[in-house]
Amino acid sequence: MSDQPAPITDPFLIRAFNSLRADPQASKDLQRHLIRINPSVPRQLVPDVQQEDAINAAVKPLQDEVAELKKQLSSKAVQDEREFNWSTMRRSPFNYNDDQIKALEDRMNKDEDKNLYGSYAAAARYYQSKDQPLLPQGGSQLGYSGRPISEAKWKEEIQDPKSPYRNSNRRERQKAAREEWAKARAEFRSR
Repeated sequence: MSDQPAPITDPFLIRAFNSLRADPQASKDLQRHLIRINPSVPRQLVPDVQQEDAINAAVKPLQDEVAELKKQLSSKAVQDEREFNWSTMRRSPFNYNDDQIKALEDRMNKDEDKNLYGSYAAAARYYQSKDQPLLPQGGSQLGYSGRPISEAKWKEEIQDPKSPYRNSNRRERQKAAREEWAKARAEFRSR
């Protein structure tokens, strides 16, 4: 018995094989199927699969290397963005230390919005405004000297025609403000 297969004489099979050979994908599939059925088939009989396997064997290490480099690049980009955000938070106007930045990160991660702020600075501003107490009156509770004053005393000073704050002379108003600031500084030092 010879190793050569018998020639195909059936016209239907000849047309079927010719149409399969004309379609490159079908030809590769047929050759792979032949290898699956009979693994001892000489590779010369399946040239398309042989070429494809050789190309895949040469390209596979390169594909693995590219995938590893992409992974490293993405982790480096994440690390660079994190370092940039941390350096931004260490500078003015925030002047956060590492513990405060870490607390901000934790708060951003725990937030149900999943950090939709865009940056640490935006998140810090959002949380600062969220944490501020709301006062029923919109203005500050501090007087000219930076000290809290009662509302009655403030109204009295403004309505008094002899008040230095109602004086039309600019120097008199400045002198009164300096005296208030001097009182406030002295009070602050004595604390």
